[in-house]
Amino acid sequence: NPADDDNDNESLAKINIVPNIGLLSDMAREVSAAIQFPVNTAFGHGLGIVASAMSKSFRFDYYGKEKPVNLYVVGAQPPSSGKSGVHEEFSDPVQMAFDAINQSAAQEQRKIKIRIASIKKEMKGASNANEVLAFDNDLQKLYTQNDKHCIYTYFVDDATPEGISKMMAKQKGIFNIVSAEADAINIILGNVYGDKKANHGVFLKGWDAEMISIARSSSDDINCRAIGTIAVI
Repeated sequence: NPADDDNDNESLAKINIVPNIGLLSDMAREVSAAIQFPVNTAFGHGLGIVASAMSKSFRFDYYGKEKPVNLYVVGAQPPSSGKSGVHEEFSDPVQMAFDAINQSAAQEQRKIKIRIASIKKEMKGASNANEVLAFDNDLQKLYTQNDKHCIYTYFVDDATPEGISKMMAKQKGIFNIVSAEADAINIILGNVYGDKKANHGVFLKGWDAEMISIARSSSDDINCRAIGTIAVI
């Protein structure tokens, strides 16, 4: 009976899945009360946002292997229900943290580039092969240091899978699809292509932090471990 199904759905919607302890659950309740937004959806989205922050540096043991903290979370509520407000409350602090990380990384990269330029200048005046080799070793160390000071694009909400692959290759395999707009789901479903076949590989690999290796004539080779998080309302 369809009427019975509707009653079951209404009952399920009233079940509170938010735990009674923890900063995230407290925040979800306060945001929910302030914006008059369903607390379960707020909590679920908050979990996804926290995972998008943790995927950069946190790992946990999974059957003897290290895995990143990542989630794929999609919630749904009607238009004009406060989705953007909930999204901003959770995501703005993470964006600010990534901005601070990027500012520090940019400063370090500038210092390293100055040192690289200086070594290259000295290298031109090298008198023998041993000196050239020593300078080259110093350069390789500086290049490695420069790569460690990564500048991150915290999230995307309008991109192709190929664009995401290029982006994550530059930031240690990390990609976050974070948004309060349903259009962001089109990235995952492959609707950004129109009639072209959808490319789901990067999202499948990102879910389980698998290695991804892409070699195409139309793009640079990509070889990294994909680490994905999706948090969309």
